[in-house]
Amino acid sequence: MKKFFYQFKKLDNIKIYKYSENNNLEGRTFSPFIQKTLNINFCHDKITIGKKNSLRGMHGDLKTTKYLTCLSGNIYCNLFNINSDSKYYKKKYSFYLGEKNNICLLIPPKLLLGWIVLSKEATVLYKFSYKGKYMDINDQISFNYKDPQLKLKWPVLDSKIILSNRDKNTKSNYSLKK
Repeated sequence: MKKFFYQFKKLDNIKIYKYSENNNLEGRTFSPFIQKTLNINFCHDKITIGKKNSLRGMHGDLKTTKYLTCLSGNIYCNLFNINSDSKYYKKKYSFYLGEKNNICLLIPPKLLLGWIVLSKEATVLYKFSYKGKYMDINDQISFNYKDPQLKLKWPVLDSKIILSNRDKNTKSNYSLKK
């Protein structure tokens, strides 16, 4: 029997899932999320459609679990652990997500997330799980994508990166412990 959605790998507390798809003359059919596999109640979803070289991040908070996948196109994703109680504190992770590899990430709280579009356009699905109210922009932890504390690498020249006003003006608003 073919598995449609299954845990593929685990790094730190990041769970990596993979989904299968059917391709035919009509196009692609896939299920990037199956509730009973994850056993998490998600509060809401967001879909972001980004253009080539647009970068979002680095953002996160202390209570939200995020589920992320790229439904069409391709993105490069960076995660950074800000949980000072974790043995993985300040560890960074990078992933390529896209329509060819069908990978989904379940990202626990206290990890910053940022991603950049590598294809002409990319459609990214987020699902959020949290208690209480949603941690919107003003409540989130943000770091500039070039912050030297994070030491992140991006596969696009800095001069080609497109940023939102939010990300252009981001000053790191969280102190990392030594």
